[in-house]
Amino acid sequence: MAVGKRQTLLVTGLLNLGVYAGVGILVPFFPKEAEKRGLTMSTYGLIFVMYPLILFLFSPFLGTYVSSNA
Repeated sequence: MAVGKRQTLLVTGLLNLGVYAGVGILVPFFPKEAEKRGLTMSTYGLIFVMYPLILFLFSPFLGTYVSSNA
């Protein structure tokens, strides 16, 4: 594996770790606060689902870009 690809993989992994750690910290507190403001469980469930969904949808495009430029 080339050095550029290793760095890209490392940075991407650390970025995902940071994002999911942030979401993990939010999970215990967010539902109570959302319900206080009148949101339903479905609504704040959609909020938690958006990041993985967008990541899933754009991964093929980003993977193609990284493969061609690394």
